Order: sequence, then structure tokens, then C-alpha cells
Amino acid sequence: MIVDPDSGHSVIFREVYATDVNLRGDAWLGFEGHRTYAVSTLVRTLVDRQISQNGATLKELLSVASTELDASLVD
Repeated sequence: MIVDPDSGHSVIFREVYATDVNLRGDAWLGFEGHRTYAVSTLVRTLVDRQISQNGATLKELLSVASTELDASLVD
């Protein structure tokens, strides 16, 4: 679930990080001033980094995701 702290609006994404690739659907999110991200990439970043159970700010999450995506583009 992604929550906008300013408006309180939220979006719930299901099955974007399913272990069975055949069940995995993906959505893409674009944020002003940032590239477009697959929601599964953002979820994987949370899981891989074991970011707090309380969640993470979008700023924190995007900084980690951007760094990892940039590194993968170089490989």
C-alpha cells in the first residue's frame, strides 16, 4: 500500500511481488522528478533491505531503488 502523506489517499497493489511469476502482475509508478518504477521493484527494495515494519518514506525508498537500478544498468 502506498499512502500520500499530504492527502491521505492510498493505493493498494496486490500480487506485484508474488513468488509465482505467472501470478505476478505489475504496475508502474511515475513521480515528478524521478523515473518510472515498477511497483515490484519498490517492494523488492523493501524486502531486500528489510526496511522497518512500519514502512518507509517514498524519499527513502526511491533513493535506495534509484541506486540499485543505476547499478544494474551498468552491469
